Amino acid sequence: MLYWTFILWFLQIPKFVSAIMTVNISKCYYKTTEDFHHEGDVMIGAFFPIHTYYSAKKIPHPFLPYYYLDNHIQYNFKNYQYILALLFAIEEINGNPNILPNISLGFDFYNVRFTEKDTLMNAFNWFTNRRKKKILPNYNCNKKKFSAALTGTSWTTSAQISTLFQLFKFPQLSYGPYDPILSDRSQYFSLYQMAPKYTSLSHGIVSLMVHFRWSWVGLILPDDHKGNKILPEIKEDMQRKGVCIAFVKMIPATWTSHFSKFWENMDELNTFLKEIDERDNMSLDWRQKLNAEYDILNLWNLPKGLGLKVKIGSFSANTAQHQQLSLSEEMIQWPEGFLDIPQSVCSESCKPGFRKIILEGKAICCYNCTPCAEDEISNETDVDQCVKCPESHYSNTEKNHCFQKTVIFLAYEDPLGMTLACIALCLSALTAFVIGIFVKYRDTPIVKANNRALSYTLLITLTFCFLCSLNFIGQPNLTTCILQQTTFGVAFTMALATVLAKAITVVIAFRATFPGRMVRWLMMSRVPNYIIPICTLIQLLLCGIWMAISPPFIDNDVHTEHGYIIIFCNKGSSFAFHCVLGYLCSLAFGGYTMAFLSRNLPGTFNESKFLSFSMLVFFCVWVTFLSVYHSTKGKFMVAMEVFAILASSSALLGFIFGPKCYIILIRPDRNSFHHIRDKTHSRRNKTYVM
Repeated sequence: MLYWTFILWFLQIPKFVSAIMTVNISKCYYKTTEDFHHEGDVMIGAFFPIHTYYSAKKIPHPFLPYYYLDNHIQYNFKNYQYILALLFAIEEINGNPNILPNISLGFDFYNVRFTEKDTLMNAFNWFTNRRKKKILPNYNCNKKKFSAALTGTSWTTSAQISTLFQLFKFPQLSYGPYDPILSDRSQYFSLYQMAPKYTSLSHGIVSLMVHFRWSWVGLILPDDHKGNKILPEIKEDMQRKGVCIAFVKMIPATWTSHFSKFWENMDELNTFLKEIDERDNMSLDWRQKLNAEYDILNLWNLPKGLGLKVKIGSFSANTAQHQQLSLSEEMIQWPEGFLDIPQSVCSESCKPGFRKIILEGKAICCYNCTPCAEDEISNETDVDQCVKCPESHYSNTEKNHCFQKTVIFLAYEDPLGMTLACIALCLSALTAFVIGIFVKYRDTPIVKANNRALSYTLLITLTFCFLCSLNFIGQPNLTTCILQQTTFGVAFTMALATVLAKAITVVIAFRATFPGRMVRWLMMSRVPNYIIPICTLIQLLLCGIWMAISPPFIDNDVHTEHGYIIIFCNKGSSFAFHCVLGYLCSLAFGGYTMAFLSRNLPGTFNESKFLSFSMLVFFCVWVTFLSVYHSTKGKFMVAMEVFAILASSSALLGFIFGPKCYIILIRPDRNSFHHIRDKTHSRRNKTYVM
């Protein structure tokens, strides 16, 4: 357990900050001995490089003074701090009698050169204690106890030395970054990695991209097993977070050291993740892999080449998801030319009110923005689908909020409803006025000659026709919805039946071929008057069937007018409604036919021409209504039906009773028996002359 105690002390050492190295460094650093020793009862071997080697074509600058075996050497101060940390840890352990009582701990450090031969040679030297002597395999001149070997910082160094140590099942601890190759227990059964597995490294990198809204990034990885290992992991995290690979560049593993130097001198943001030791929860058991915590470093004063690394935050996968990433953005120093966070996107963000359209054959973060459809909204940026507003709501012009729709109908307060209601009341009053005229002048020839009882019936029915249009105006309810169709159908049936009875009466009186007694019986028994109740009963039967099978009901229209809900009476059965209209049109056609046949019959006050013309207008109004009715929506459809009712009723009132009122009020001289005798005598004389 001695080496475990050492490792725990080693992990408690704070990080040393490397000194800034200038180009004109003294050559003495390159000639410093490559091995260090600290005597003790129990020895620990340490193997890691303190030099960086460059070929002649790949040196970072031409001022490297030390040249060795066709390679240029640069002293690595960052790795030298590990020697200082090792020395500090051992001195702390040896100075504390409670840790290793009566036992001193020592170490042997050997530099790891750039060839595998030199690396294994140093390992043999330490293991056999035959420094600078001929190596004798399986022979150990060392009388001291060896406990373990520390190797790093790269996986290649640990793997090379492991080929020797595992022959003797000698414990080896690799303190470099975690490498999946070294976790193969069948090949490296005596090697233990101190660093945890990179289970959250890709997640931390992608979280940083998402934080800064970078969705179009380049990814450069070493073309080795580590690059191939992390590539699918980081791709998966990027796709899950909506971040794209503008390109993926795999570089040879031998270039990684040069690439790191290039990275430090790039005139762009250099924020990266650095793994740090998790001091309290670290376990050296290779079976337990814990998520590490990562420091986020920012290179300050980068354009001037200083490259000072400053911690600006951290990432830890062991905390809650919304607390994993911690950043102090005010500490970030962006490269020259950037006053704010640099933008890195393939397409600009889709603002609220828009949604993304993925371009075929392009990456998922390359898209176009299109406005949300009607009554759909998006109140966030970069949404894939807009959200449809509820039926009772509508979207504003910007398509980012839903507002409550206003309920409307053909109301009396509406200008259109008010106009139609006033017209209906005025025409009803006019009809009542005509009734008063006919009652006052009921004994005059013109009133008596045109079947006074049928005229009264028609005028009263027309009054109800005008008033029934008021059922269509105002807020609909179940009662008004039923009354709309029943009162309309019955009132107009009585009116048209009355016109038909008038026309038939004229035909019977002047065109009948029956004997005189039969004609007098037909006239005296008022047989034509039975036409009205018979026709009305048929219409009542149709309406009764309609109300029983599929009655009208209250409905609403949420699509016709933007921002409004139109309440109206749904007719229930469209077939039944058209049957009622068809029946009315058949009565109108029958009345027109009878009136047309009697248009040339003799008689001073023969109204057949006026009856036929009124029926023709009535028929044209409702045929036109049917063609226009199906092309209108909402309250205008209701207004169209009201207009048809008023127009057809006005045609009956005007063309049938207008001429009579003119004679009664304007030309009373024509409304007398004397005028009738003179006109009849004049017609007879004219006939004799001819």
